[in-house]
Amino acid sequence: MKLRHLIICAVITTSVPCIAQNSIENSPDSILPDSTQYVPAALTVNPTEDHSPRLLMIKANALPWAATIMNIEAEIQVTRQITVSLPIWYCPWFIAEKHALRVAAFQPEGRWWLSEPGYGHFGGIHATVVWYNLKWNSYRYQDRGRPLLGAGITYGYAFRFDENWGLELSAGVGYLNTRYDRFYNTYNGQLADTRNTSYFGLDHLSISLVYHLKI
Repeated sequence: MKLRHLIICAVITTSVPCIAQNSIENSPDSILPDSTQYVPAALTVNPTEDHSPRLLMIKANALPWAATIMNIEAEIQVTRQITVSLPIWYCPWFIAEKHALRVAAFQPEGRWWLSEPGYGHFGGIHATVVWYNLKWNSYRYQDRGRPLLGAGITYGYAFRFDENWGLELSAGVGYLNTRYDRFYNTYNGQLADTRNTSYFGLDHLSISLVYHLKI
């Protein structure tokens, strides 16, 4: 009897730690990851995500400035090769008796750059919105009911002088439509008629000084 009791005690002694160990390993808590190594998915950083600063370009077109038409343009990078620009033209005065132009104009544009924004070749698609009052020879022309409207395409090339300064050359063609009143070009000139006209051809030309900065 004593020998049998010794064998039973030995079996129980060796089995209990194994059962306890199995119970711990199979417990629900054991399936959780090590808290020292666990990082919530919302806090993980994707090493391939692009956090580089975006390019902002501020421009002035020398051609309208030469005709006393104030203008400024802002262009911002939205993807690696795409930018969006908005030039604004404004001239509130007549500078001559027979030939003069009052104008407020916008020509927003989306651009695709062949290499990188702010340098090299680019193409674009633009829209045109213009309010005008033009004196030319015997008549004065003024938009009626709505501004001049149009759309077109652009090609250009940008040079970089250094990190901040550059020069941009561009030209565009498009379709324009306007409805306007035609007045006799005299003081308080009477209305001659009202016309509607369309045009297809050059609708954009710029030689612009550019300042680049990162935001």
